[in-house]
Amino acid sequence: MWRSKRFSPLVLVFLLTVTFVCHSHAEVSTSDPLWDWKYDAIERLSLAFGERTVSNTRPMSRLEMAEMVLRLSLRHGEPGRGGGYLKTLLNRLEYDLKEEIESINNKAIEEMKVKPLRWVRAKAVHSDDPFQLENDYGFQAGELSLRGELSTSGTFGFIGYELRPQFNIYRDNQNDDQADLHSGYLVIWLKNLEIEVGKDSLWWGPGRHGSWLLTSNAPAFELIKLSNAVTTVPPGPLKFLGDTKLTVFLGRLSEQMIVYEDKGATVTEDKKPLFAGFRLDFSPSRYIEFGGAQTVEFIDRGGRGYSLDYISQVLIPSYGSNEGEAASGPVANRITSADLTIKIDGQHDFMKFIGLDGMKVYWEVGGETVTRDMTTKLPRFANTSNIFGLYLDTGKTDFRAEYASTYDAPAKWYEHYQFTEGDRNKGFILGHHMGGHSRDLFFSISHPLTDNMVTTLRFDREEHKDGPIFREDAYGLFIDAFSRRGSKITISYEYRDGDNPESINQVWAAEGVYRF
Repeated sequence: MWRSKRFSPLVLVFLLTVTFVCHSHAEVSTSDPLWDWKYDAIERLSLAFGERTVSNTRPMSRLEMAEMVLRLSLRHGEPGRGGGYLKTLLNRLEYDLKEEIESINNKAIEEMKVKPLRWVRAKAVHSDDPFQLENDYGFQAGELSLRGELSTSGTFGFIGYELRPQFNIYRDNQNDDQADLHSGYLVIWLKNLEIEVGKDSLWWGPGRHGSWLLTSNAPAFELIKLSNAVTTVPPGPLKFLGDTKLTVFLGRLSEQMIVYEDKGATVTEDKKPLFAGFRLDFSPSRYIEFGGAQTVEFIDRGGRGYSLDYISQVLIPSYGSNEGEAASGPVANRITSADLTIKIDGQHDFMKFIGLDGMKVYWEVGGETVTRDMTTKLPRFANTSNIFGLYLDTGKTDFRAEYASTYDAPAKWYEHYQFTEGDRNKGFILGHHMGGHSRDLFFSISHPLTDNMVTTLRFDREEHKDGPIFREDAYGLFIDAFSRRGSKITISYEYRDGDNPESINQVWAAEGVYRF
């Protein structure tokens, strides 16, 4: 029952979202999964061609991708290096998104359009010892692990839907076979306001190997999401933000045990906590992108419902409410992050001088949101941790280095004294896969052997303060073969070695995506 007239921050965020409703589009659009190659391709081309974009909030609708591709196509010429490979990427994007591009050019609402099969994906993995594959929606590697999934979608005017059923088959003694709805949603566009209801995954932050709040590491979760459908420049006094993406959601995670004090008694509940979040991502110039976000899982204390005052304390804790949360106030677990990306595009004289078609340097700082500072009266971070990244592109070869650490944080990340599974969905961490009291050093270098075949070398070192393995190194080789229409086959091999001789593990994988 809503018992308070106190202004909720959630209302403010919603009003800001409505403020961005200033464009209309021919029809609604669905999005592609977070593993789709187009996200990185558009980000890479935008950097090389000097096109301003917001790229650290995913997923992105196919219509917005198409608008980006049209803007990139209007750029005359191409960077003087790379042998035309960036143009190959652009052509591949134009073919994959040709229906959305035609819709933008025609500026007309089409009749009902249903695709019984948009794409199918199959993946097979063999490893000597079972382990979780990072950033693959909770998929487990084992003696033989098989995954199959497909997409069916449709649109009619301002309403669209997509369903992605999947099955996982495990030939080992540790995991059960599964068949479920991996993700699926109904999406409505009211001018530039997008409303999504269903089950989906989000990736927030500039890191591509991991981010603090939300990644594709865990299975998709149920949500209601509001955002501006297409990145836009807000009107009026907020125009200085530049290209802006604002996202707000309210969701629900899988059931877990929650233990808290209430009126002097210990309460233990097996419950599905609510899960809320917001992210503001904006780019005031082509050289810089800022982001800020918070997620919070929470329940009502003692089953007494959610008043506006209670929700306000859940989202933005006061000193008094946070200090008393062990026995009163919200039962809540919050994580907040802020990120900065500096971009130097391929059109810049400095890039031309050093022989690059683009460079990015990025940083994300995150921590638990706790009491307001008594001096500033603002919320502050605890258990602060950082992700640092560098991306370089020569036009053909691209290189990424990323370092993340929760190793020295006083408390263990993604754990909580009231929520026994912490920030997890179905047992899998929602944020960075390495977990708490850990650090991760990641390198990746990719180079096209031909226009349609790309090879990637990866190195990943994880170190854990807790657990049986202190250090684990992974050396990987990945080969991607593309067709003209964006279908892809990937073959990979990884050698994993740690400080324990028994931790040696070899992983073979094959994956195919076919687009109709």
